[in-house]
Parts: sequence; structure tokens; C-alpha cells
Amino acid sequence: MTLLGMGAIPRIAEVATDSTKGSFGNRADCAGAHLKNDATTYLKAAGVLGTMGGVGYLKAKKAPLFTKVANNFAKYTEKALKAISQKISNKPISESFAKVASKVAKNPRAALAGTVGAIGLAFLGKIAQDHAYKSGQIDQKYTDKAAVQKQIV
Repeated sequence: MTLLGMGAIPRIAEVATDSTKGSFGNRADCAGAHLKNDATTYLKAAGVLGTMGGVGYLKAKKAPLFTKVANNFAKYTEKALKAISQKISNKPISESFAKVASKVAKNPRAALAGTVGAIGLAFLGKIAQDHAYKSGQIDQKYTDKAAVQKQIV
């Protein structure tokens, strides 16, 4: 069974048993909206995870193009971090930036992979946040619709 299929059964059961959603038709519409939101979220997350996995694969295989990109990334990142460290008046923080700059220069491939990983995790967090927000909007929409139906009937 697919990931979406495994997620669909509990989602449908959750909406089907929610008495605040009113009629069966309203509950079915609500479940459909949730399933669409879930599927969109899974696809976005799969894209981010695929990119992160691809970068990890290229790093592990020591692909020449990845090494070239990593070396350029390290060169500019090292310059930027050194410049930042010189502008910071707090000595321990300044030294930390300088240490990171030297580590980036020593292992550019790991620095690039780590940066892509960190950015990927930030994207996954945003995707999860958007999913939760949209899920709340869907629940509210169909709860309100059920309340209107109850007033009319």
C-alpha cells in the first residue's frame, strides 16, 4: 500500500466520525479536501527529500561536477565567513565564524552537502507548517458549512 493510501484510511475514518462535519456529503467533501492537502504535502516533501538524497549520492560517489560546485561554494563561503568574523566585535563569536570558515575550506564537499541538508530541513519544516495550516482551514470550512446546514434544516 502506498504512503498516501496508508494515510488515507485514518484520514477518512477521522472525518467520517467527526460529528461537527454534519451530513455525509459534507464529510465526504471534507475528507476529499484533506486527502488533496495530504497528497500535495507528500509530493512537496518527496521533492525536497529527493534533492537531499541526490546531493548525498553525488557526495558519496565523488562526482566531478559536485566536487567542482563544492569547491566554488567553499571558496565564496569561506570569504564571506571570514569577512563576517572580522566585523564582529564579540571575540568568541568572531573566532567561531573563523573556525567554520577554515572547516569549509578543508572539506568543501561536506560543507555543501551539509548546507543543502540544512536548507532541505528548513523546507520540510515549512511544508509541514503549511500542511497543518491548510488542514485547519479545511476543518473550519466544513465545520462552518455543517453549522449552516443545521440551521437551514
